[in-house]
Amino acid sequence: LIEIKSEAVISILIKFIEYDSYIGNKAADVLGEIKSEAAIPGLIQLLKHEKSFIGYRAADVLGKIKSEAAIPGLIQLLKYENSFVGDIAAYALGKIKSEAVIPGLIKFLEHKNSDVRSRAGFVLGEIKSEAAIPGLIQLLEHKNSDVRSRAIYALGEIKSEAAITGLIKLLKHEELSVCKRAAYALGKIKSEAAIPELIQLLEHE
Repeated sequence: LIEIKSEAVISILIKFIEYDSYIGNKAADVLGEIKSEAAIPGLIQLLKHEKSFIGYRAADVLGKIKSEAAIPGLIQLLKYENSFVGDIAAYALGKIKSEAVIPGLIKFLEHKNSDVRSRAGFVLGEIKSEAAIPGLIQLLEHKNSDVRSRAIYALGEIKSEAAITGLIKLLKHEELSVCKRAAYALGKIKSEAAIPELIQLLEHE
């Protein structure tokens, strides 16, 4: 099947992905090996499947194909009303890791919908985009906890010293979970400037 790569075979494999069992996983594995762009429309449709694990299975295949042809459809799904679908689209974009999405995602950091901001922050962290740092730093003070958490995560993944000051401020946040996330991000950046504040945090736990 991997050698055939015909559209008929790809269509059958996409249908098999919907199987709950071993067959679904194997179909996804084969599609990931084939890496055919012909599979992209069907896989994007599967991201909206009522069973979220099937959506994530399709997202993994898109991540293996790593084609920029999938990006427009995935960007649209970031704004999808169903939170599972939007999160799965973000997961797929994070797997593809294409720099072509960065300008659009940076704009999404200012989107009126907090879920869209949160997803954009996650993907930018997966891509490790330094261009996104100013926008992500602004989100460290966002009132929505998911948006704030994704921004902290992204800055930790990017590992830029430009984020240190903003993350150190969060070590004194009233919510302990925020303090811990900020501490983890600072640990990934390996910032010596944060050491005194991190010691204080440990003393207060």
